[in-house]
Amino acid sequence: MKRLIKDNSGLTLIEVLIATTIMIIVLIPIMNLFTTSILNFQSAGNKTQLLTAGEAIMEKITAGENYTAGQQLNYEAISGIKYDLSVSSYNGDNSLQKVDLKVYWQDSPDNFITLTTIRLVK
Repeated sequence: MKRLIKDNSGLTLIEVLIATTIMIIVLIPIMNLFTTSILNFQSAGNKTQLLTAGEAIMEKITAGENYTAGQQLNYEAISGIKYDLSVSSYNGDNSLQKVDLKVYWQDSPDNFITLTTIRLVK
């Protein structure tokens, strides 16, 4: 017991370097996991904002005015969100319209969602 107390030699430089290297090797994948989860969280938030804006726009379209088949419109909606509206007849039936709504960020048109509905023409 006395021998253990008197041993004040500490760790050598090699032991400290090896422990540091092992710790770095373990922490790098964990840091990558955090980075990936933050990016996925931001992407999900962006998709949710697009979906919410798209649903609001789709409600206005389906409840409001009539559009003619073949009509295509481009709008800028809320704070940098744009949408393209396409209306066509559904299966050749003039009493039904297929409404396609593409919602995307103005600065990132490759990141979009598409909403589709069929409505009865009044």
